[in-house]
Amino acid sequence: MSSGHPVSGDILASAGQSLPNHIKERILGLVGRQGVFAYQIASGSKKENDESYVQKNAWHEPFTYQDWADLTLDEWDRSDIFYYRGVSEGTHSESKSYRTHGFGEDARWKRRLFCERERGYRRRGEWSSYHNGSTRWKNFKTKINDTNRQYVRRIAVSHWMALEDLEWISTQLPALEALDLSDIDDSLPSFMAAPREGDRSADQAPDWRLISKALQSTLEGIKWLGIRQNEDRQRPMYNLFTEIVSHCHSLETLSIRGQNGYR
Repeated sequence: MSSGHPVSGDILASAGQSLPNHIKERILGLVGRQGVFAYQIASGSKKENDESYVQKNAWHEPFTYQDWADLTLDEWDRSDIFYYRGVSEGTHSESKSYRTHGFGEDARWKRRLFCERERGYRRRGEWSSYHNGSTRWKNFKTKINDTNRQYVRRIAVSHWMALEDLEWISTQLPALEALDLSDIDDSLPSFMAAPREGDRSADQAPDWRLISKALQSTLEGIKWLGIRQNEDRQRPMYNLFTEIVSHCHSLETLSIRGQNGYR
């Protein structure tokens, strides 16, 4: 959803010593979350990092579509997979097998982010694991409180999330202006459906009526909505529009992502 520019955090931190706060806020608003967290690391100052102009931009968009795109259930929920710049090493072997999804080896799809401080490294011959999607999501939820929730303005949802996660978004992130649901695909298994008694398996299609109910207050206030195009004529987008789009009373922009991942 955002397109941050690769600006060096140490350069920003050095320049920040002499810049007025309103200028730093504008700069941090342009560099994207990578640049903001690079700035925090380079500044090394808790006082500086706690300033509102830093926190505002650090929390602005905690998750994008690229964080969740193509995640398997193992990659969402397993704790023993090591990821590093697109490397998926379930056995922590030395061989690096890049998942390029047809875009060439340079398109390494799960690049590590500065905001994910837990980095994979080897200690005493063993790798530490890189947090899977579920753990990163849970960690984010534990960090949200009354001092930062108002800074979260944009967020992308994973199709592996459950209805209670959507309810959490609706109640805990009241300042949201943009919601990206384009990782949710009618053709993919989902936890976003009425659970069968005693069964938590993800083998049902997402239920847009229940999704709408869980996100009701969020949908009413957002200005930007991202959804996925459904190219399967047997699965029309009628339910998505009637249950989701029609409830977005303040909507200004509807962004539809094609099946190849592009908008």
